[in-house]
Amino acid sequence: MEATPEYQHSHQGRQDNLNEFRSMRDHMHPPRMSAPSCMVPPTEQLVIRPYLVPLLPTFHGMESENPYAHIKEFEDERYMEAINACPHHGFDTWLLVSYFYDGMSSSMKQLLETMCGGDFMSKNPKEAMDFLKLCG
Repeated sequence: MEATPEYQHSHQGRQDNLNEFRSMRDHMHPPRMSAPSCMVPPTEQLVIRPYLVPLLPTFHGMESENPYAHIKEFEDERYMEAINACPHHGFDTWLLVSYFYDGMSSSMKQLLETMCGGDFMSKNPKEAMDFLKLCG
């Protein structure tokens, strides 16, 4: 009786055997029967602007890092840049806080008052502005 390698009788052995004969192109391009990818490539030409790259937060891809937190930090930084770029110089603090508060919807006002632990408009202007900076 002829000795046969034991991997020939196992399912794993046959799978490895089939993969031996697949070309690199076959490995790189899965068959169309596989599940579709959830990533959609852009239809237009993608242009990376060099001046935008330094604005992106650094993400090293480590397990302890959360990529969504980096996006949130990016949004927060852009928000503060927009606030600082807005021409609000010369306005009194109480007037800025008042404009901001009056421009909010009733549900957002309720959320803001819940976050600050009471009546937001009872705070003095400096406390109110500091709280808004903390939230933003």
